[in-house]
Parts: sequence; C-alpha cells; structure tokens
Amino acid sequence: MRIPGKLSIWVAALRLPYFITSLLPPCLALCLFWKNESPLPPGTGPAFFLLLAGTLCMHGATNLFNDYYDTINGVDNPESVGGSRVVLNGWLKLADLKAAGLFCYLFSLIFFVALSLLTARILILPGWLLGFAISFFYVGPPVAYGYLGWGEAGSFIGMGWVLLLGSYFSLSGHFSWPAFWLASILGLMTAEVLFFQSLPQIETDPRYNKHTLASRLGRRRCFLIQSLAWPFIWLACALLALGGYIGWAALSCLSAIPLYIKSQIQLHKWFDGASPQALYDAGGLIRGMFFITAAALFISILC
Repeated sequence: MRIPGKLSIWVAALRLPYFITSLLPPCLALCLFWKNESPLPPGTGPAFFLLLAGTLCMHGATNLFNDYYDTINGVDNPESVGGSRVVLNGWLKLADLKAAGLFCYLFSLIFFVALSLLTARILILPGWLLGFAISFFYVGPPVAYGYLGWGEAGSFIGMGWVLLLGSYFSLSGHFSWPAFWLASILGLMTAEVLFFQSLPQIETDPRYNKHTLASRLGRRRCFLIQSLAWPFIWLACALLALGGYIGWAALSCLSAIPLYIKSQIQLHKWFDGASPQALYDAGGLIRGMFFITAAALFISILC
C-alpha cells in the first residue's frame, strides 16, 4: 500500500469532505442576517471569521475523537467499512489523534472566547460548552450517546439548532424564527448524512456494542427511512417557502433528484444483499444532495 503524504493523511483523519455540514450553518446565518439587517454592522466580518474558525475546529475535534474511540472500542477494524482508517493503516498513532483532537478543542475555545469578547455576548460561551458536550460525548465516555442510538438526534440538535441558531445569535444578538426553521431543516439534512453513513455497518457495529439508530431499526426500516428522507426534506423546503420565510428559489433543491435516484439504486442493491462497501462509496451522492439543497436555501434567502 502506497503511503500518502502527511497532508493527505491529516485530510483523511479530519474527514474534510464532511466539513460541509459545519461550514454551511454559519454561512446561512450570515446570509439571513445580511438580508434582515443590511447593511451589516461594523465588526460583522471579524465576528464571522472567529465563528467559522471555532466551528471548523470543533468539527475537526469531533471527527478525530470519533476515530480515536471507534478504534479503541474495535468498531473500526480491518474488516469494517468506514472511518478514516489512518490508524488501521499505520499512518498515525492513537496518541496522534488524541493530541490533535485536544488541540482542535483548545483552538475552538480560544476562537469562541474571542468572539464573545468582540461581540460582548456572554451567552456565546454556554453555547460553546453545549456544542462541546454534543461533540465529545458522541463517542466519548462516560456517555457515548452515539453508541446508544442517539447520534442522529445529537447531530440534529448540534448542527441545526445549536450551530445555526447560535451562529445567528452570535452575529445579531437576538432570536429569529426564520433561522429556527432553517436550522430545523439543516439539522434534518445533517442527521440524514450521519444515518446514511451508518447503514453499511448495521450488522457489524452491534458486535462491538455500538448500537446506532440504523442497527436498532434493521435493514427494512432503514431502507424505508432512507427512501423517504430527502423527499421529506425537500417538502419542508417548499413549506418554508410557502410560509414566506424564504423565497421560492428553494425549489431548486429538486435539481438534486438525479443524485437521489442514483443513491436509491445503490440502496436497493444493498437491501438485496450487495457489498456494504458500494453503499459506503455512495456517500458522495448524499453529500452532493446536501450541498445542492443547502445552495438552494442560500439562493432562496438572497433572492
């Protein structure tokens, strides 16, 4: 096996393609704030930079500790599908993941403390603490709620309500109903990405005491939920437009239907007993639907 360069190894360890799920909530919050309160007040640019930097550091720490504890607990092993596999391939040590994860948490805290001082909003810090708890205790002891079937709920709350609503509050200093509904849709989208990611391992995860929502539901129910998830999300976008919270450009999310059809083909093959690896490789289709739907929400806010 060819050993990649250090940069490629850390890109894999951090799982950078999944950073789109934490990059978009602050950006959506900024767009909504700009629409509601244009022109933007002085200091919005530096505040947004600190917000985004702290958020991405938190996401990086989440992914690193996810790999760390999944490897320790045997969930990530030579026969499993998923994970960055940087430790299994001998590219990094567990101590490297732990040190880098702590480093990311530390810098996330520094960025959010700076954001709180810059905006004079002390409530930002309890928000960071809640985000940290959702991040670390996803797989970290003594809670490890991701091993108990609550991972999607944590993702919905953390990436949706906490991150998008928290981002909007950090920039504006107040609550917004449009931000709440956008956060709800984005939370569903992020939970769906996590749910799909767990499908290839629904038979193997329970062997290592990781009882994800997918493994608890079983293959047939997972097939049904995965088939209905994105149509439901797109319906929610249409209802948000119908309610006047966003523009009708939100319906451009339907341009993701070809990706949905391709993902359904892979899902049917998996349901009929095909290799889980093919379904795992189809994760790019789900991320593509996430990106297109999020772009549609951006357009619907700005137009």
